[in-house]
Amino acid sequence: MTGRSKLIAAMTGSILIWGCALGLLCGADRVQRNASSVSDQRPLVVLCASSNRGVIDACCREYHRRCGDEVVVQYGASQTLLSSIEITNAGDLFLPADDSYLSHAAAQGRISDSFALASMNVVAVVRRDNHKSIATLDDLDRRDIRLSQANPDTAAVGRLTRDRLASIGYWEKIDRATDTYHTSVTEVANDVVLGSADVGFIFDAMLKSYPDLHAIQIEQLVDTTAELGIGILSSSDQRERAIKFVGFLLNDDGGQAIYRQFGFHPAEANGT
Repeated sequence: MTGRSKLIAAMTGSILIWGCALGLLCGADRVQRNASSVSDQRPLVVLCASSNRGVIDACCREYHRRCGDEVVVQYGASQTLLSSIEITNAGDLFLPADDSYLSHAAAQGRISDSFALASMNVVAVVRRDNHKSIATLDDLDRRDIRLSQANPDTAAVGRLTRDRLASIGYWEKIDRATDTYHTSVTEVANDVVLGSADVGFIFDAMLKSYPDLHAIQIEQLVDTTAELGIGILSSSDQRERAIKFVGFLLNDDGGQAIYRQFGFHPAEANGT
């Protein structure tokens, strides 16, 4: 993660070893379950950005298939999840839609270790027929265009979009043109799918979960990227199990393969 290498813990090598040895570990776990009941063990809890719902659901299913461990995921907007952590200290892992939220949580002492997972880009999406021929950023300001966005104060995609467009003097124009602001990025995608909006800003990695949507190339948003990382919460009392799940997510034949299938891009750094 550019400029945030301090977040990548020195223990990453150990995490990767966990990942490489996952099959052996999971086999040992199954034997242990037969010997002593783990049914009373609390499931691991991940607080995860809604933009990652599809891929994390798939990762959790595969992890359960391999290891038998249950992972419960609470989805929401990144800022909403961060606020929940600040108030309740609940959960074991935090996976926001951009690592800036991990930086903030780490600065508060709420993250003990964090690890790069993948990246995704901000794109404008329309329905596949694109019947209003939307092609440029200026088209979003047309009177016949309904624009849906995620709130910059709650969702990573909204903040990234605002910051990029503000840096080139476009934000006020696009802000005025926005018909609806939502708490999360999935609500924006649903708006466009249902026809409640003509266009919206989401992450490109979400397109696999929304086959009715089509990304249009907006020149001003090229390389507007969210770096994804996952952090172990300092308040977690299931650290060993959290490390094991992170190992699976970092494993090239485990979580990383699933992230690639869902259209995510390789992490810029993974433990360096």
